[in-house]
Amino acid sequence: MEKTSIISIDEITKIEKQHLEFIQELLFELTGKNELLDDKQILKDLKPYLDKFILLFIKMNHDLVGIITIQEAFAFYANGKYGIINELYIKPKFRSKGLGELLIKESIKIAKHKNWKRIDVTAPPGDKWKRTKEFYIQNGFQYTGPKLKYLIKQ
Repeated sequence: MEKTSIISIDEITKIEKQHLEFIQELLFELTGKNELLDDKQILKDLKPYLDKFILLFIKMNHDLVGIITIQEAFAFYANGKYGIINELYIKPKFRSKGLGELLIKESIKIAKHKNWKRIDVTAPPGDKWKRTKEFYIQNGFQYTGPKLKYLIKQ
């Protein structure tokens, strides 16, 4: 029987090299680019957000197999505080085993504890993301449309 556990990273000092390597794997799958993270800069940038940023990993036996990141936000249309799922990633060979659902359920517990009104997530259009959109709908999310972005050039 495989042992599954959820690890909450709530202090910057608890983020280890294995976590950053796992995040790198997530980014490669999402972007197709194998750009190395600037670990020191990311940890420095993350520090002021720790009270508004949730980072959960899921572990099977001793291996990291999944991650979810959630940012606290505020909007009038949301009637106050709410969460935004920025990333949810499960290693391909561990998908369809209920691990993503475990991360969502843990996120909902955190949302209730923080008195958030809702959790939002972007569901990109297109066939590539159809399964992702269906996953969120199966876990109680309602489709409200895609999101746009503007990239700030430095």
